[in-house]
Amino acid sequence: MNLLSLLLAFCLLECYAQDDTGWTSQGYPNPVQQPGLCGRVNRTASLVCDPDGIITTHEADLLDVLLVSVLKETPCPCSTCSGEVNGYNIAVALMRRMSTSGTVFSSPRVRAQAFAMHLRAVAWDYGRCNEGVVILVSQEDRQIYTATGSTAREKLTDSIVDDIYGQTREYFTAGKYADGLADMVTRYKKVLKGSTSTGTAAVIGSMFGVVG
Repeated sequence: MNLLSLLLAFCLLECYAQDDTGWTSQGYPNPVQQPGLCGRVNRTASLVCDPDGIITTHEADLLDVLLVSVLKETPCPCSTCSGEVNGYNIAVALMRRMSTSGTVFSSPRVRAQAFAMHLRAVAWDYGRCNEGVVILVSQEDRQIYTATGSTAREKLTDSIVDDIYGQTREYFTAGKYADGLADMVTRYKKVLKGSTSTGTAAVIGSMFGVVG
């Protein structure tokens, strides 16, 4: 990438960066369509959005490799499949804080739920049959939230997500967000590659964790 491109990406990132009130789900960038605004200036597309630089570029690169492997190595869950990349999709949204202005939601827990569910179902709906998963990390709000589409939730049930959060929570408590996300995604991938869970599906499922 040349100097002009880097300067342009930096300018765009500054223009779209959160203000002191934090991010809204409507204003949060899309890493597939706007990787530069997500801090992924060396990518044409990404499954990681980290506009506030919560993790390093190298850590985000490694996480992207893992997320792409989920697409490639999990089975296609939809009724029609074409090509080689048909598996479940997982995307990650990191931020310093969520906005508290212009919303009726008061608690960080409820705001994290609404934010993650909006990304998964509307802004970042990358799949074809609700097979998507979004992991939201809001650092200062101390929230980790996983939102799942109905198809993904047939395997990745609330109870499984809750168990996996419990197994990875120590990373987030220690501020090791990249390690925690890598472990979480690896565990989700193993579940998605396996047999279908007996849990009940919903249009959008979600589970949260409080860091600390």
